[in-house]
Amino acid sequence: MSDNGTDDATGIGLKVGLLGQLKNGGSWGASYQIKTDMSEFDKYSGLIADQGDLDIAPTFTVGVALPISDKTTLALDYHYIDYEAVTAMSNPTSLFPPTTFGSTDGPGFGWQSISVVKAGIAVETSPTMIWRGGVNIGESPLVADEFSTAFILPATITTHVTAGFTKKLKNGHELTGVFVHSFEECQTDPFSPTFGGGTLEVCVEQNFLELSYGWIFK
Repeated sequence: MSDNGTDDATGIGLKVGLLGQLKNGGSWGASYQIKTDMSEFDKYSGLIADQGDLDIAPTFTVGVALPISDKTTLALDYHYIDYEAVTAMSNPTSLFPPTTFGSTDGPGFGWQSISVVKAGIAVETSPTMIWRGGVNIGESPLVADEFSTAFILPATITTHVTAGFTKKLKNGHELTGVFVHSFEECQTDPFSPTFGGGTLEVCVEQNFLELSYGWIFK
């Protein structure tokens, strides 16, 4: 079940969307991504349900971008992640025993589907400089009664803040930077008696920095 080294998987999926304009100069959009069918993680087929078949959950997003002024735009999004559509993610850990890990329709991580609300703002301070900021507030997919495998996928974080910029350079080139801080979230819940009992506390905090360089081909 563990210490089997790294593994990889490939998959295929589909994402469709719509984009429209509002009368006030703003825009709206919606997208849906079907469940991405992934190949099996063979090295961890003894842990992940359906012999290592860990698919990517379907998602639905809808949002609007509203102009506050000629230089400022406010964006609002609603995002739904349907973890319950993926067996390995949503099946309860309590299926073990008698059902074994890795078996067909076997124990999963007990995750629930979640909703996420996002808000962001973009300010153009000059013809070549755009600053951005945002906040992401969601739910934890971890369920109190299914906390025994939370140390494998410790998804306790629910709130992120972001800051970034785009600097337009010459000849259609641009430089973009992004920083994301995820506030520390701790969750403590009972540990299954099957795995030794007691309580399990999981705390996670994350920081993410990205720099990218792009250009337009004409």
